[in-house]
Amino acid sequence: MMKQFVAALSLIALVAGPVSAYATTVSASNVTTRLEQDGGTPQASAPIVAAKWEMDGPMVNMTGTDEQTVASAQFAPSAQCGVNKTVSICGIVTDPNGKNDIKNVYGDVYYPEAVKLGASHVDPVTGQKREVGTCGEMVRECTMTKITDKAKTIDLFCNKIKNLNNNLPVFGQGYTYANICDDAQGGLLPKETAYMYCCDFTMSYEDPSGIYNVNVWANDTSDYNSQILNNKMTYLESKAFDVDFTGIDYGKVKTGLWQEVAGNTTWAMTPAVNGASVRNCSSTRIKMGVWQDDMGIKDPDGTDYVKFKAAVSSAANYQEYENNLMNTDGTHKVTW
Repeated sequence: MMKQFVAALSLIALVAGPVSAYATTVSASNVTTRLEQDGGTPQASAPIVAAKWEMDGPMVNMTGTDEQTVASAQFAPSAQCGVNKTVSICGIVTDPNGKNDIKNVYGDVYYPEAVKLGASHVDPVTGQKREVGTCGEMVRECTMTKITDKAKTIDLFCNKIKNLNNNLPVFGQGYTYANICDDAQGGLLPKETAYMYCCDFTMSYEDPSGIYNVNVWANDTSDYNSQILNNKMTYLESKAFDVDFTGIDYGKVKTGLWQEVAGNTTWAMTPAVNGASVRNCSSTRIKMGVWQDDMGIKDPDGTDYVKFKAAVSSAANYQEYENNLMNTDGTHKVTW
């Protein structure tokens, strides 16, 4: 006698991407299976960036501040060689399928659209030289960190920013301080239907001044992407330079012969006499000048016996100090 065995047939379906329905026929028994994706269209199911902003970093300080009072964010470079600026990029993100459906949130920063950088520009994160050959090229992308402390997120956005710097953020369509902060209006933060995300972004002391595009966007566990929320961030102009020498000693100078004291491009960690180097610590190009007095070598009638030349970057660039460029304090100058 044949024994009959009955086993439970369990089926699991995983939707790995956008679908409306699948129908599959099992040929041996002609059984039809069907599913309909939960959550609607990709756009209806995608995360939503409700607000975004930039502020003085690092993000652990939760400052909510920037350099100026005008709308959006403005930041001042350090005006010191090697000292970079930390900017925190933040966003408030919700999702129609619940905030735990949010997988990743990103911040993308783009150079000003009228700027290209030369091959000597050093990326402050990698430490490698990077030529930026296209205007408006991406600086880099940062992956943002979820801030899980509800009280801190409410204090930052609904107190510090709303009350003290309320033109700092931009909002997604339909979102305001009210429906993000007010409990009575279903506020995303007090109702915990959204998370705040932030990342720290390093601006080089020599990154060019100008207006940077900043995008924040998110994706979810179904790999649906949110719409991008964009604003403009301004890196302000700074003008500064540094030198690695304390003085110039010409030594013995023969009458009628130029005595050259060569500079170099090797930066001295301890400033000393001669071996002069200069470097630009600005966020913009600068016009550099060299000033020098005549060291008191002149006739009583004021006739100068000493002439000077100076060059920046190349001996072929030597320029003589002209008397008609004399400053009111008696020093001579030459500029490039």
